[in-house]
Amino acid sequence: MVLCSSCEYTTPKRTAISVLADRTDTNITSPKTDDVLNLLDIDASPNDGVDLKFQNIGHVDFNPTYSVSLKPSSFLGNDYERKSEIKGFLKAVDTLITIENNKLYNFRNSSIIVPLLNKLTALSNSNANSKHVLLYSDLFEYSDIYNVYDYKSEIQLQKHTSSVAELFSSRLNIPDLSGITLHIVYYPKTKSQNRLFQKMVRVYRELFEDSGLTIKIGIDNRVL
Repeated sequence: MVLCSSCEYTTPKRTAISVLADRTDTNITSPKTDDVLNLLDIDASPNDGVDLKFQNIGHVDFNPTYSVSLKPSSFLGNDYERKSEIKGFLKAVDTLITIENNKLYNFRNSSIIVPLLNKLTALSNSNANSKHVLLYSDLFEYSDIYNVYDYKSEIQLQKHTSSVAELFSSRLNIPDLSGITLHIVYYPKTKSQNRLFQKMVRVYRELFEDSGLTIKIGIDNRVL
């Protein structure tokens, strides 16, 4: 038996991704499979594992969560079988996203922050090497936590953003979220939408400022 002493083996890593899709407004961008793939590097690291969870956002704090996983593979594994596993995983992800995007939704209220915090908390307890949340939402909260459409609340948001962040903080338990990246995906269509979204982004940045969470707006799409 011949051993390759010069060969370098890297332990497979795990990536955990949670996708949250706000279905309360048809103007909100729907999740895309390519957005998920942009967070992975399967071609360069085919042995790495991936755990993906998908949940829709509506008028309640809890909606069904769907999971798709690709288990890490040993470097001694069969290349053909691994390619087949990867192909099956990618197909399962694409199928899940397509099915959920094609459903009809009639949610009128947006409970966003509680489902988001639940996913962030779960990721904080994960031993994955890379952790991401893809949040497709305008962040226009309409729940027991806060109602952005209430006149007084909107005035408060426009003039005293910090007080809104403090209100959120007083009603939520924010854990240590170091090592997690939150990608907020939304493209406003009007000036009023843009103004309100920017204010809510500021609320989120202040709310999670001391948690270690990294917040990014939009998705950096790869150009081949």
